[in-house]
Amino acid sequence: MRYFEDKVILITGAGAGIGKVLAIKLSSVARLLILLDKNEENLNKLKKECGDMKADIIAETLDITIEQNFTELRENK
Repeated sequence: MRYFEDKVILITGAGAGIGKVLAIKLSSVARLLILLDKNEENLNKLKKECGDMKADIIAETLDITIEQNFTELRENK
């Protein structure tokens, strides 16, 4: 995990499965986690779960299979 210390990390599919596990693990070492998922409820739960860790967290409900969504996120953040 040392490699990820103080990094900015973007995780798609963060609301469940491997994405969720990665987010929880990396929230203790990363500087910033950008969490993306199309399920808002799961994403909000995850954000609360990671909230007391080291990383600052940006959580966005987003379907990255729609190119315009990802373009707007990139331009607005």
